[in-house]
Amino acid sequence: MFWIIFFIFLIVMYLLLKAYNTLQAKAEFIKSSLSNISVSLQKKVNLINQLIDVVKNYQDGEQLLHLTISKDVTKANEIVSGQRESQVALMGIQGLVQRYPDLKANEQYQSLMQSIKAVEDEIGHQRETFNHYVREYNTKRGSIPTVFIANALKFSEAPYLDFSVENTEQHILKDFHTDSAEHLTALLGSAKTSLLDGSKTLANKALDTSKRILESEQVQNLKESAVSKYQQMIDKPNQLEQNTEEEVSDTIVTEQTVQAQIDQRESGDEIQPSSKVD
Repeated sequence: MFWIIFFIFLIVMYLLLKAYNTLQAKAEFIKSSLSNISVSLQKKVNLINQLIDVVKNYQDGEQLLHLTISKDVTKANEIVSGQRESQVALMGIQGLVQRYPDLKANEQYQSLMQSIKAVEDEIGHQRETFNHYVREYNTKRGSIPTVFIANALKFSEAPYLDFSVENTEQHILKDFHTDSAEHLTALLGSAKTSLLDGSKTLANKALDTSKRILESEQVQNLKESAVSKYQQMIDKPNQLEQNTEEEVSDTIVTEQTVQAQIDQRESGDEIQPSSKVD
């Protein structure tokens, strides 16, 4: 019984560690993709700030302010906010271009706009990669038995990144926790404790069962001994009676033999005098 439980314990531990490693690896892909988006967005913001410096030479351009963005990858809502702010800044700059056609002909302006367009395409591809990893992660997380292990280890579902959806991207990875090493350690410790407790319980039950079997055998032996002694007590008088009969019979035979010898001697004594007379 112990080995069966131990074998089941090994299977559970294997599934647990395999699921943990798989989810952790896929979660790292998600975080890495988000980090790439953050770097590209920072590059875009820097280019827009350079573009703002160019358009500030014009009268209305003095109202434009430089953009800032957080470099903290774990705060994905900052990425979304930076993306929105950069789009608003670009719309303001494009509005100035409509009023100042010579700004559009500026070589520095054109170069910066081309660079910004390239970075925007890069961010678009990175977002697709990010959502691809999210889909793989969520698919694996939702499979059986991984879903039970994911819940036990606090692997939350990862949301998709979509800059066009209101109030959704603000929560991207905000509640996406994958640092589950402590949960794994606690779960392994709990499983180890359960195995030890189960082993002790089985050992105690086996010991109790052995004691009961031993006591049952002792009781059975006592019963058999009592029956044997009782049977001997019953058989003893019969044996004594039989021995007595045999002794009486032997005594009678002995007496008869002695009497026969006496009779024979007496008979011999009577015959001897008559032979002398002849």
